[in-house]
Formats: sequence, C-alpha cells, structure tokens
Amino acid sequence: MEAGPNPVDLMVIDGAGHYEMSDEPAYVDAAVERLTGFYADNL
Repeated sequence: MEAGPNPVDLMVIDGAGHYEMSDEPAYVDAAVERLTGFYADNL
C-alpha cells in the first residue's frame, strides 16, 4: 500500500491568537474558508 501525499500549508491570520481563533467570527471565517479549499484538494 502506498502512502498518500503529505501536503503542508501554513496559514497565519494577523491579529489572531489562540482564543480569537475559537470565537471571533472574522478569524474563524478566514480559517474555515482556507481549510475548505485545502480539504477539497487533499481529501
């Protein structure tokens, strides 16, 4: 069985810390938008 690709995509959201990424819509929406594309391409 062959292993799948191991894509790496680093994302930095300026102004967002650990807590902001949990409950600030502006930061969460940006992360979800980016992850949606990443998952669509790699899953």
